[in-house]
Amino acid sequence: MMSGTDSVLLEDWVHRTNATPYTAPEAVCEWMTGVVFGHPYHEDGAKVTTSALTSGHRSQLAKGCKVTTINTLYKLGHKKNL
Repeated sequence: MMSGTDSVLLEDWVHRTNATPYTAPEAVCEWMTGVVFGHPYHEDGAKVTTSALTSGHRSQLAKGCKVTTINTLYKLGHKKNL
């Protein structure tokens, strides 16, 4: 688990969700995909899918923001151009 000051850089990120107009709010899950740097378990430049986000919401996502999963604090780099 990361300490409070360490963060993993997530570049070329994309926000993902299972939300549809019919998904109950308590069933919505959000996660990220992207390229990591400084992750304790993945090589720099590895493409990853995070576990579910525990903080950070799609309306608040931008370069420099931080989001967390149960184990990792990610600092967002550049968003992937789709």
